[in-house]
Amino acid sequence: MSAKRTAVLVFVGLLAAGLAQLVVYVPHLPDQVVTRIEGGQPLTLIKAAIVGIHVLILLLSGLYFLGLSFLFDKLPERYFKVLPESDYWLAPERMAQTRAYLASRFLWLGDMTLAMFLITYQLIYMTNVSPNPDHRLLTTTSVLASTLYLSAVFIGVIRMNAYLRRAGRTRGRG
Repeated sequence: MSAKRTAVLVFVGLLAAGLAQLVVYVPHLPDQVVTRIEGGQPLTLIKAAIVGIHVLILLLSGLYFLGLSFLFDKLPERYFKVLPESDYWLAPERMAQTRAYLASRFLWLGDMTLAMFLITYQLIYMTNVSPNPDHRLLTTTSVLASTLYLSAVFIGVIRMNAYLRRAGRTRGRG
């Protein structure tokens, strides 16, 4: 199975998980949903706003990440000139490989982004439906999830850049 196909399946699975969150938790949410604690005071949104934002995130992330990943084949070559070793990667015999590689990386970024949003919503929902909510858990775990997400994105960009530079140098100038 190709990396792009795997990333698409993971993304679809995450979208399904997001819909399941809505089905499971929304009926049990209070009218005012605590979204974070700042200075000891809970910050709240009305239930409809939380649900609307959740649905919007699912729809827009699907359109953006899935949609654009399938448009990589249609993008003009000039959009790829910023790649390291672009002469190597944009050669006609490698252009399809380059587009597939970048599309799969873009989808994995979408997977990580959607997973981070779903973790955040899971924490919000669990905190609000719990009979004895621990708001520190919401804050601490949100910070941890955000740190892990940003670290994964940073490492992914570094690895992709290193791959594109190394492969272009070793294969293109052998």
